[in-house]
Amino acid sequence: MIKAIETSFDGRLFRSRAEARWAVFFKTLGIHYEYEPEGVHLKDGRKYLPDFRISIIRRGQPSALWVEVKPNEWNNDGKLEQLAMSIQPGERATRVPSLEGYLDFINGKADRGIDCWFAADQYPSGYDMEYLFCVCSSCKSVGFENKGNDRHMKCCPDGVRKRHHHSRSDPHFEAINAGLSERFGT
Repeated sequence: MIKAIETSFDGRLFRSRAEARWAVFFKTLGIHYEYEPEGVHLKDGRKYLPDFRISIIRRGQPSALWVEVKPNEWNNDGKLEQLAMSIQPGERATRVPSLEGYLDFINGKADRGIDCWFAADQYPSGYDMEYLFCVCSSCKSVGFENKGNDRHMKCCPDGVRKRHHHSRSDPHFEAINAGLSERFGT
């Protein structure tokens, strides 16, 4: 196993270079992020410290997305499912690969998108696959939706769902490239 490289960015010390690259991605897209904001007591008694809590648009409102950065060969230990049962209704939790791995999803070189777990609101906690970040070409708000589409965004002032969110937008690629090309002071 490769040892993680602690990396400084944006006034914070990240436990790994992969986490720092995601922070560059979030900052470039204008996503408010918190790094290791708070520990969560899981319903099964374990404690968990997710890597990020970010704010995205969902159904026209800001929504929290808890993000864990894990390698592609990660062995699922059930913590994300438990996290989804422990966070506020309407919030979601996800695991993202390295930014290089994420780019493979965008370019169709990987089997599917990212897994996403949902906190219980009107439905029991749930799970879905093939999630990607998406950017509105009109108002530039960022979402995290199934296959990177806009089915729940409703971000623009007229409130009408428009098909102008997508995961293959220029701002999205600029954020990926910024994260991959950041040298972190070296």
